[in-house]
Amino acid sequence: MKVVHIITGGEGRGGAEGALLRLINGTSKKVEHIVYTLLDMPEYNSDFKEADIVIQSLNIRSLKSFAINLYKLRKEILEYEPDIIQSWMGHSNFLFGLLGKTWGIPVVWNIRQSRVTKKELGSKNYALMKASAKLSKLIPYKIINCSLKSIELHKQAGFYDNFAYIPNGININSSDHKLIEPQKNKEFTVGHVGRYDPAKNHALFISSFNSFNKYRTDSRCIMVGTGISYENTIFKNKYEHLINASFTFLGQIDSRDELFDIYKKMDCLVLSSITEGFPNVLIEAMSFGVPCISTDVGDAREIIADTGWIVPSEDQNALEKALEEAYREYLDFPEDWAARREKAYERVIENYSVEKMCERYIDVWNDAINQTTRKRSQ
Repeated sequence: MKVVHIITGGEGRGGAEGALLRLINGTSKKVEHIVYTLLDMPEYNSDFKEADIVIQSLNIRSLKSFAINLYKLRKEILEYEPDIIQSWMGHSNFLFGLLGKTWGIPVVWNIRQSRVTKKELGSKNYALMKASAKLSKLIPYKIINCSLKSIELHKQAGFYDNFAYIPNGININSSDHKLIEPQKNKEFTVGHVGRYDPAKNHALFISSFNSFNKYRTDSRCIMVGTGISYENTIFKNKYEHLINASFTFLGQIDSRDELFDIYKKMDCLVLSSITEGFPNVLIEAMSFGVPCISTDVGDAREIIADTGWIVPSEDQNALEKALEEAYREYLDFPEDWAARREKAYERVIENYSVEKMCERYIDVWNDAINQTTRKRSQ
């Protein structure tokens, strides 16, 4: 099977690009992949190179270069004769859905966000989304989405009900992802992982932990993410009055192994976001047996199920109460806490491994190829 991927790209280490990389690594023995990006993707070049994939940028920032590269792309794709065009996110879905249709190649879209309102998207992206909604019945064989909440929101926004739910998967290495017995008589360690962004609602987490920590002085927290440090003067000025010695800020972590070591130091993880699609941080933490507390956003409720706590968004009292419940179980009922950790770990193994994600993608691609073949033979 030959699959051409077209993804937005750009600076930073986005979730879609990470999912594509895991997908390629997990299916490379069965599928031949080629990757094009609308924008350069410098942070991922070395990762894709290790996967034997050379990223080819269409350089959409320059209209002239884009037009030249688009002509080149058409020639290459028709010579390559792919079985599927797998596009990723709004601009790629719209543009290459239309082109794939004219080239006679089945197209599968991928939507990975839960924002659908004009206020959330801005005028241009909102117009693009509405245009894509009108084409969604005509262009893609399927629309892959990693979030049940996002699927529902997009159907309400006018998208044709042609979705395939494929939750994100993570690489679970038995030597890395294993349950480690918590150290006795140590501080209760709460983690928070997320870049500095209003949507992550650091204010809720910091205020809640600050209040909780006043009464539970044997607790501490570790915060990770781009901009989560005093080097970020905006962050420092906004929260310095709430910070004490129980807070540790680690900023951006680029090394996967280093991030794994940080998860292993956590007893509990909190997601305080106002909005999410499929929050990867939850399955990452749970893959190390770390129970999670999350606001009721995106697919958090589906992911956590009965392994942790769901609280209303922007409700500090509810978050403090959940922290207290987790703390008391951790301290007073170690057997219950161990069972909770085991349940969180097993939920990720059973539902969110990269192997299961890859199997589901291949099933969608095979169905698209088979349907296209049947239509051509009629």
